[in-house]
Amino acid sequence: VFTRLEETSARFLISSSPIKSSSRLPTMPLAIISPIKCAPKSRLHCNMSSKSTREKKLKETVKNLTKQVTMLKEHVSALQATVILQGRYCDRVRRHLETQEKKGCQDSDNIKLNGDGMLRLLTSDEVFEKVLQYQEHQQAKAAEKETRKAAQEARTQEMTAWIQEDEARKNRNKAKTEQWKVAIKEWEAEQVLAKQEKRK
Repeated sequence: VFTRLEETSARFLISSSPIKSSSRLPTMPLAIISPIKCAPKSRLHCNMSSKSTREKKLKETVKNLTKQVTMLKEHVSALQATVILQGRYCDRVRRHLETQEKKGCQDSDNIKLNGDGMLRLLTSDEVFEKVLQYQEHQQAKAAEKETRKAAQEARTQEMTAWIQEDEARKNRNKAKTEQWKVAIKEWEAEQVLAKQEKRK
């Protein structure tokens, strides 16, 4: 069984390596099961007479087979429901594991040169390599921080310019509205004056 399992996508279950969030169980095929219901008695059952022993045995056999089929359908339904629930549980565990992996990557700044408690020669190639990796990581992190800061400042400047332009646009619209109101009042006054002159 384990030999066959090694040839499938579920081989991570028997591997000594830690399980990763990218590891997925193979999809289990589900069978379509018709609803379980109490079927009405057929005409065959109604027309059977109890006179024949053969007919009695046939009727009892049909009844037993019907019970067995019903039990099997209930068992398969329960198994498929278990598979579905376990699949959802594995999905939640995988998402939690993915979160932990991301958190572990974020905490990679705390690099320990002697993580196992053993003494280390500071001039050794291993320690020197770890120091270089740490410095490169810190430099990349600082560069990324500066990039984010510059982008944030650029967005702030753009937002400030947009707010100023929007305020200027509102002021222009307000001035045009006032001019329009004055023009309307002058036109109305001219209309009144014209009517008065016609009356005279």
